[in-house]
Amino acid sequence: MKKYYILTCIAFTGLAVVLMSSSSGRPDDRTGAPGSVGNCGSCHSGGLQVTTVTIGVTEKGQTTPVTKYQPGKTYTVGLLIGGLSTTKGFQSTVLDASNNKTGTTANASAGAKIISTNGRDIASHSTPSSTGIWSYDWTAP
Repeated sequence: MKKYYILTCIAFTGLAVVLMSSSSGRPDDRTGAPGSVGNCGSCHSGGLQVTTVTIGVTEKGQTTPVTKYQPGKTYTVGLLIGGLSTTKGFQSTVLDASNNKTGTTANASAGAKIISTNGRDIASHSTPSSTGIWSYDWTAP
């Protein structure tokens, strides 16, 4: 159950879509996860912001999606942000059932970075993207 919960946290509480005002990514936790300082609505409000988010988690080097993890293995978290905006951004974090950082986040794709704040690793855009595609690695505890 815990293993499934962590992957759910990636999808449910680990993602806040940010569009443009912080083009190099926020330096703080705006994932919308419990304990974060806000979400995309903290900076972006008004207007029509129709956004879709697709998250895929695969074992590193594989293409088949996973629904649970094995301790010590590395997984690739892939994000696809869609919508009407011509530029897109994101923040994501991985938490355990107690809302604490779990595992290790690393190897962000081009246009993304990993920041550490308030005891959490946050994957974030480092430049806005017209494609809305990013990825990063997460090693299970």
